Amino acid sequence: MSVNVAIAGATGAVGQEFLTVLAERNFPIKNLKLLASARSAGKTVTYRGQTYTVEELTHDSFKGVQIAFFSAGGSISKEFAPSAIKAGAVVVDNTSAFRMKGGIPLVVPEVNPEQIHKHVGIIANPNCSTIIMNVPVWPLHRANRIKRIIVSTYQAVSGAGAWGLYELDAQLKSYAAGQEIKKEKFPHQVANNLFSHNTKIADNGYNEEENKMVNETRKIFADPRIMITATCIRVPVPRAHSESINLEFERPITPQQVREILSKAPGVKIVDNVEANHFPMPLEASGQDDVLVGRIRQDISREDGRGIDLFVSGDQVRKGRDERGADRGAVDLIVMRFIRFVIEHVDPQSGRRRGVFQTVYDLLDGTIINDIERQQLREHLAWFEKNLAAPRRFARSRKPRAARRAIVWFKGSAVEHISRMRQLVHVLREHGVAVSELSTERIGYVVFEDPHQVAAEPFADTPT
Repeated sequence: MSVNVAIAGATGAVGQEFLTVLAERNFPIKNLKLLASARSAGKTVTYRGQTYTVEELTHDSFKGVQIAFFSAGGSISKEFAPSAIKAGAVVVDNTSAFRMKGGIPLVVPEVNPEQIHKHVGIIANPNCSTIIMNVPVWPLHRANRIKRIIVSTYQAVSGAGAWGLYELDAQLKSYAAGQEIKKEKFPHQVANNLFSHNTKIADNGYNEEENKMVNETRKIFADPRIMITATCIRVPVPRAHSESINLEFERPITPQQVREILSKAPGVKIVDNVEANHFPMPLEASGQDDVLVGRIRQDISREDGRGIDLFVSGDQVRKGRDERGADRGAVDLIVMRFIRFVIEHVDPQSGRRRGVFQTVYDLLDGTIINDIERQQLREHLAWFEKNLAAPRRFARSRKPRAARRAIVWFKGSAVEHISRMRQLVHVLREHGVAVSELSTERIGYVVFEDPHQVAAEPFADTPT
């Protein structure tokens, strides 16, 4: 099944990166519409061996479009996204235009992909520094709630745009030649220097980048109580942001427990070689999809064992907005959205909706998921088939039929139940299946939400 895709800003490096990632992901495109300013209209772009002519972006550009990527600036998104939605498209926006707007899901694929199906036409993608922090912090938060985060960032010049790279390069060349170092767009010399992030300071004393990390994390985690303080610094590094993170948990936790959790977390790679003094570095994070995590250690300023320190590095080209404005995270969002669309697909031969597991098996034969994801699905589904007892439904429910939920019971030990449940729930959530793992006295079942249900809610009734 293929879909019609539009990219706003297709002639710039933004659009080029979108096309590159879509090609890498083998995303099934039926019709591709490339949109840009009137100045760029008429240009040609090659995608997977086919030449496309760029059209001028107008309010009438989205007829027949199912998915529209926006990354041409907040003002463009605010002006044209409503027209795309009105035409029936789902907008994936990686500007700050809609991130904090109520009712619009703000999604990190490794954290809250289940929020995608709650969209009302727009799916927002977070700030890159927020993503790089949230990818490793979220699995820890799920295992042991985090009460407070103290984060300091070391952000590459490319996060400011292509001009950031050019300015750093020019200043380093001037320094090497013994010439005068000139500032152009950065407020201070960046070569051989570092300074507070070059965004406006708000009334609360925090700059825009710091406030984004605070507010976006609370929304993504759905935890307005979590305490977060951030200090964001621009450093003379071309690519990949790094962050020093201090975490305060509700319960004691050890570095070894943190390593065990992160070793299974999606989008995370542990680089924590104490003997070789080898830890995350932006040089090694560049070009990787994973966030590198290391310096995992107990916070020795506390005596209660509830503090952990981390150091992370992540490529904002891969995890967020890059020096060319492109956003791989936004593409990952739509890949999962498409998988969810496949899962909801009605079998054209039988006319009946496919079961979740049959559809996931169908994914194994497709090209949407990579080899690692395919192997994970195979392993979990093999165990699932072996240990699946007869599915049950709530016999007494006043909810509409479409809102009823099936309970899946497992055979085996309680320990195996919990471990496999969490792994399977994670894998399915990662691919956009709305799944609720319920914590009750009854151990060993998972509840699959009806895909048409707009909002997931706890279902505490006791099954009969």
